[in-house]
Amino acid sequence: GGRGGGSEVAAEMGCSSAKSTEVVIDAVKPAVGTQDAAAEGAGKGSRSSPHGTTAAAPSAVTAAPPGTVPARIQGLDDDPKQPFMGDVLVDQVDSVNHSETEQRRSRPIGSIYMEDVFQENPDAGMPRQISRDSVGNAISGRMGTKTGYKIIKNMAKYNRGDEFDLLVLGAGPAGVKAAIEAAGRGVRVGLIDPKASITGAPTGAHSKCLREAVLSGAKTWEEVKKVAVAATKSALAATQRQLRTFLIEVMHGDGAVESLSSIQFTPAKSGDFPRSLKFDTLVIATGSKSNRFPPVKFDLPGVFDSDTITMIDRLPEHMVVQGAGIIGLEYALIFKKLGSKSVVVVDIFDKVVPMLDVSLQEACKETMRQEGVELIMSTKFAKVEAGEGSTEENPKVVIELEGGRTLHCDTLLSACGRSGCARGIGLEKLESEGLKVGRGSFVQVDENGYTGVGKIYAVGDVVGGSLATVGQAQAVRAIRACYGSGMLKQEKGVRCKPFGVWTIPELAWAGLNEDQATKEGIPFGTVTVDFARTIRGCVTSEEGGSQM
Repeated sequence: GGRGGGSEVAAEMGCSSAKSTEVVIDAVKPAVGTQDAAAEGAGKGSRSSPHGTTAAAPSAVTAAPPGTVPARIQGLDDDPKQPFMGDVLVDQVDSVNHSETEQRRSRPIGSIYMEDVFQENPDAGMPRQISRDSVGNAISGRMGTKTGYKIIKNMAKYNRGDEFDLLVLGAGPAGVKAAIEAAGRGVRVGLIDPKASITGAPTGAHSKCLREAVLSGAKTWEEVKKVAVAATKSALAATQRQLRTFLIEVMHGDGAVESLSSIQFTPAKSGDFPRSLKFDTLVIATGSKSNRFPPVKFDLPGVFDSDTITMIDRLPEHMVVQGAGIIGLEYALIFKKLGSKSVVVVDIFDKVVPMLDVSLQEACKETMRQEGVELIMSTKFAKVEAGEGSTEENPKVVIELEGGRTLHCDTLLSACGRSGCARGIGLEKLESEGLKVGRGSFVQVDENGYTGVGKIYAVGDVVGGSLATVGQAQAVRAIRACYGSGMLKQEKGVRCKPFGVWTIPELAWAGLNEDQATKEGIPFGTVTVDFARTIRGCVTSEEGGSQM
């Protein structure tokens, strides 16, 4: 028959998920040199494969007048729950005028052709109806019986429409890691995220790009942007390559939990209708968002939080940072090093980064003083207003502090911590089942990220992961709990959450600090080593220290 008929069948079988699909194709004749064998096989109830393998012929014959073209081929399936169409791609030979040897040589390894599947009916002149078994027999003739049916079984997994083994909500570092880890174990994975570009970058990627710009000697905002753009392109390319390699289905849009086994997916593309997606396992990795507290007015020009600061397109001249935590100190020091004339950090508490060890807190404050960053501790914001003549192009912000001091700036960054993105994704429907969202909107989970409900897990910032690497480790552990060999239950370890502050120089720590050890009544001693005595210190000649 013509090439068009085979292409229609290939397209139909490659993408249809219907349980019973009927398509119209041209009648296909066996290759030259195999007609006699095919006819003889049809008469005996079996066919002779070109490779010498004998396979039983299908029993159902299409009732059609002799010479009728085109023929109707209906997909049959003994098990209605498993769709036949889409299990295997069927194509036709290039030309019946070629010799059998030439046709075989021109075929790609593992390809299946119409003559391998259909057997001519000498009486009706039409091919028989095909079933899963007939396709399996055709593959067996080329690749062996076990291999043929294994291909049929495996390929059925990849065309199940809206049914997934694993759905992941959120494509940050933890979500992407969970998807890749699971896909590498052979399960069908869907990844849902509203962003148009999936980079897998963490929340703090922007500040890290600015920091690298400082270290590379950037002097202008254009030079800073070049560093950020290069980092974004690199992350995008690497993540997209991994998602393609592991055949992860990325869906751009929003997802909301409907039940213990389904999600309502709303595509980001306008005009596309929402649809329900089924899952066996769900991993929630929706991340976190910046806290917003009064009296800061975030609709004023020049006012940012730790999420929207990524949209800044200029170097601030005079900057005020609300919050002396990790994010606040990072941006304060980075912008000062980039050339801001003044940077002031205001915090309601009396300590910078409260979870830091006392010695690290002092080291951090000393670094700020050396770089010209002013710290105002134990002080609240009383009022935040736009300055006279403030515009989007030339913002002016006036901040009144408790105690009477007034600060004038063109950029205000409010960095007062973050909370989990656990609201608005349907988790409230599972609260009656036992799922809990605790303080700070963080989902409560066990050591494996399990929520205690169905087969639903949560990892990353939405459970308080803080660092991207911590979230990724949580993702791996959750997937191992779902699809692992069981060795995870036998592993024993000590929970020790690491932290880092990417100032210049950076700070990092893990385990108890001196205050916590004192409160718990643990006797301890300290040892301090100059950073210059470490290998990295010898190479970089940087100053600093290490304390245990």
